[in-house]
Amino acid sequence: MQIDLPAAQPELMAAQMEATFGIDPKSILHISAKTGKGIDAVLQAVMDRIPPPSGAVDAPLKAFLFDSL
Repeated sequence: MQIDLPAAQPELMAAQMEATFGIDPKSILHISAKTGKGIDAVLQAVMDRIPPPSGAVDAPLKAFLFDSL
């Protein structure tokens, strides 16, 4: 089911992200938790874009957490 969200203004948001953070608009995932659009691509993008941890296997464990707040 596809729901149109005209107030979202994805092109404007992409332009603001480019101006503020230097993010290439072509690399932005267009997703919506409300409609489910693009959700399948999120985990794959995390795996593709964030490098695996490096270091010694016997070193103390470290973690990198993502928080949506």
